[in-house]
Amino acid sequence: MAKKENTVSIREYARNKGVSDTAVRKAIKSRKINAGYDAATKKIIPGIADREWGDTIVQVTPESVPAGKPIANAANTEPGAQEITGDGIFLDKNETYAEALRKDLIIKANLNALKLRMKEGEVVEKSKAYKELFAFGKQIRLRFQSVPDRVIDDVLAATGRNEAHLILFNAITDVLEELTGIGENDLKI
Repeated sequence: MAKKENTVSIREYARNKGVSDTAVRKAIKSRKINAGYDAATKKIIPGIADREWGDTIVQVTPESVPAGKPIANAANTEPGAQEITGDGIFLDKNETYAEALRKDLIIKANLNALKLRMKEGEVVEKSKAYKELFAFGKQIRLRFQSVPDRVIDDVLAATGRNEAHLILFNAITDVLEELTGIGENDLKI
């Protein structure tokens, strides 16, 4: 056992590490701090506790944030304003457990933001959009293919080329106006 002058209280150790005393107590309970905790005096032996658990603590200071493209949305932007790509989030076998947890939280937050945007209708699944575009394209094709059947008798009965042209032009204009009248409520995206 270490001498008393080498031990500190759980709260003091937590304060020095920049974490809550609850986090330190959980580390003791989960045996992440084992030899660094003196159960008889209920004190922490900082040197040993640092080797056991201290390396997994990630303290975020302005100097520790890497320069470049931020991984998560910046605090000053509106939620969902930044595109969620996941760029820059890679796990390395030499990373600490705390860093892996931090990255996991960022990924989960980005996924939740994406789900929220989908629920609000800002984002749709690509397959659903393609399916709806295909259905709309099919409607356009069918309506234009029906034009000759509807106007052929009028075109043949026309007295001249200009009248036949006008009949065909009006039929195409009617189809286009009908298609542009389809609103957002008619689309199923």
